[in-house]
Amino acid sequence: MTNYRMHKLKSIYYERVVYPIYRLGDGPTYGLNTIQLYRYLMKSQWRSRDEIREYQNRKLTKLIQHIYHNIPYYHTIMKNKGIAPHDIRSVDDLKHLPILTKELIKKNAREIVFKGMNKRGLKKVMTGGTTGERLSLFRDRTSRIWEHAALLRGWSWARYNIGDTMVEFTIYNNKSMLGSIQSKLLNSYSFFALAKAEEILNNLEKVKSLKPDCITGLASSLYNIATLMGKYHINSVRVPILFSYGEMLHDYQRKVLADTFNGKVYDYYGSNEIGSIAYDCEYNKKHITDEHVIFETISSNGINVNKTPGDIVLTDLDNYAMPFIRYKIGDVGTLLDNQCECGRGLRMLASLDGRSQEFLKTMDGHYVPGVYFPPRFRQLKGIEQFQIIQPDINNINLKIVKNDLFSANEVNTMILMIKEKLGEEVNVSVEECASIPMTSRGKTRLVISHLPTEF
Repeated sequence: MTNYRMHKLKSIYYERVVYPIYRLGDGPTYGLNTIQLYRYLMKSQWRSRDEIREYQNRKLTKLIQHIYHNIPYYHTIMKNKGIAPHDIRSVDDLKHLPILTKELIKKNAREIVFKGMNKRGLKKVMTGGTTGERLSLFRDRTSRIWEHAALLRGWSWARYNIGDTMVEFTIYNNKSMLGSIQSKLLNSYSFFALAKAEEILNNLEKVKSLKPDCITGLASSLYNIATLMGKYHINSVRVPILFSYGEMLHDYQRKVLADTFNGKVYDYYGSNEIGSIAYDCEYNKKHITDEHVIFETISSNGINVNKTPGDIVLTDLDNYAMPFIRYKIGDVGTLLDNQCECGRGLRMLASLDGRSQEFLKTMDGHYVPGVYFPPRFRQLKGIEQFQIIQPDINNINLKIVKNDLFSANEVNTMILMIKEKLGEEVNVSVEECASIPMTSRGKTRLVISHLPTEF
């Protein structure tokens, strides 16, 4: 039997038998429906941009009918603005509806929920609270199937196939026995990313013996593990595919990961509120899951922008239980109109520029993205960790964690770099810390600004 035929039979087995069993906890047909949608998405990605936009318009028209007749919050807004369902027939018409913020969701949560929703497959989720604003929301079965089907498609762009051996470095250390058994059905293994160095080093030996096809984890978790491997001169753990998610992946982190594991890094962008949003293709261009989400970027005055940074605004086309229309998620990104070399008709993100709270304001009113400082500060050998906090326009709090190579000159260099970008008049205070605290979701915030962004 040829290798191709063996590979084909393996794919069929894992798609038709193993994955549906793996997803039985979500319902008897959840896994099968996910695979069916995954196969559809594998075809739809090659449609033209106009065809995909028409598909979005059809889904949007149906969603608008639903929110007008079944969601009190949107019905009231549309009535007050004199908007009928037939007034919103395309993505371009969405501008007639206001932006939905986290504050509005908290204030009007009961009015955004569909009272007649089918409880079967409904899931209550919490957002990570990276910005200090945690949300509780409902996602229905259809929306979650879209999330998982789009995830499988995004992984396939890295040549990952269902059933390939995967290692996840997770920030959670409480996986149940049942969960572990289910994961092993798909040849998936997990290790605690926040363990002490000795445990991580031991786990790397286990990873080496597993010979995984891919590794996945938070960007900072994978980078910290790669840094630890460099410190102990470990270069024998080779993994061809690395998936990072959950945080900004800096260019220097991507390079360190690729060099350390001798593999290629693919980053993807998602959220608990919406699910799968965008994935790196084989050319490392981030494609939006246009069949599932309408992706806008807007300026501070609410105008749609392209090719320049803007606040990311998302419309979930599939969650009828608690619809989020034009939801301002709190991230900043830049859209591209170009066609990718890969040939897919899905739109692209030129860049994810971070959380809106990760832009520092200069003394003259401009903005510096938080991604500016990490690659520059990384050259300072005596600084183990850092965090920049901007409480107001005049002050910067710089937190640092020193190591044995520390010298006072490095702090002076950091201060000079900050003043060079933000203004010579800015006051920089330095605080030495034992460690920089992570968020409740195990993420690292390198830059925090308490000032509003107005692009």
